[in-house]
Amino acid sequence: MTIDHVGYLLFPNLIILRIIGRIAFPIFAYFIAEGYFYTKSKNKYMLRLFVFALLAQIPFSLAFGYHLNVLFTFLLALGILRLNEKLSIIEFLCFFVLLIFLAPFCDWGIYGVLYIISFYIFKGNINKQLIAFILISLVRFLQIYIFSMSINNLAQLGVFLAIPFLYFYNGKKGREIKYLFYIYYPLHILILWLITIS
Repeated sequence: MTIDHVGYLLFPNLIILRIIGRIAFPIFAYFIAEGYFYTKSKNKYMLRLFVFALLAQIPFSLAFGYHLNVLFTFLLALGILRLNEKLSIIEFLCFFVLLIFLAPFCDWGIYGVLYIISFYIFKGNINKQLIAFILISLVRFLQIYIFSMSINNLAQLGVFLAIPFLYFYNGKKGREIKYLFYIYYPLHILILWLITIS
């Protein structure tokens, strides 16, 4: 993630940094889905995401412009999963359509939301998870190719480099560092932005 942001903000001509950086989001998306599955309180999990998404938005907007940061993408995906658990089919479909319209305003857009939902739906079957991930990624790349092909957009192919990390994940929880990420995310963006304006 940091490598990606360094490439975007400080070294935009070094495409390799963007390619390497694309590894991060699929891994984050996978663990957001895992966290939602295992959390004892889904409401608290989502509230925590919302609070830190708000805190991260100012440095994110300064650095990247006025769309919503990736924590809102995570929150949107989990909101869809939560609504699916609580509402009737008709109610869910109405809210689903509304949330899908919100997705383009978030970092990684609808594709980021679909990554998380597919990782959650196919939990326990890594092959199905990866097939869904590959299909979503290919559709995303085709959209980029059709509408805005450039050398920088080729960096999106870097998402496929995340596949070995996902495939060989052993299912074990690592050290408890969730708040470290929530603090690090806006902090490193703010530092990089300050470097760009200095």
